[in-house]
Amino acid sequence: MVPEGPASTDDLRPHIAFIFWGTFALGFGSALLLPGPIVWLFGGETNAFVLRIPAVVIHFVGWIFLLASLKAFPLDSVRSRRRLQNKLFAIWMFWFVAALIGIGTLPLAFPELYCTIICLPGGWLLLPYFPFVPSVFAPVVLGHAIFFRLESRLLGVIPARTVTRAAQLLGGLAVASIVIQAAGLFSGSAYLLAGLTAPGYYFAAIGFRRAWREVSCFTGISNDAAPRSAGL
Repeated sequence: MVPEGPASTDDLRPHIAFIFWGTFALGFGSALLLPGPIVWLFGGETNAFVLRIPAVVIHFVGWIFLLASLKAFPLDSVRSRRRLQNKLFAIWMFWFVAALIGIGTLPLAFPELYCTIICLPGGWLLLPYFPFVPSVFAPVVLGHAIFFRLESRLLGVIPARTVTRAAQLLGGLAVASIVIQAAGLFSGSAYLLAGLTAPGYYFAAIGFRRAWREVSCFTGISNDAAPRSAGL
């Protein structure tokens, strides 16, 4: 169970603010995963892949912001708010565990032996590049898409539409990435897939920014958002 929210149970501003910054961090982190594969695909060196290190750190910061948003979740007498908070926390735990499982099972996902002095499964050689591997990042991105879709039920019409479309884009890319890896096509330009999640995250950030502006002008949720959140 997530710790109780703040004393105010109506103000969505802290909650949405944390989500906005978390989503922005995820987009920035994903964008840092693009230069390495692009330079490499155009015949350059692999030095730019070093950007994966700050990318992972920034992604983790984004996860922390999203977790903090749950601590700032406004609770009231409506049971649907508590249920929504529990669902969001369950999704957060899902992508956290999925990332650890994805990293730990890389040798199983790529069992082909690569031999030099000794023979090792190809998955071990991919370990330093785990942010680019679909079986690692795709479940995480799918979890984010579900998280954003649930959050959209608290927002006004226009921000909810933007966030929903961003969630659909991220979810579709996550599924496509898994299919590509399952088909044995993870090579070359497939290393771009992780970085291509950046537009989806930035699109979601735009939606949450609009929602943040709306709730900064009004106290509580809009009249049209309340029935949708109650219908969870």
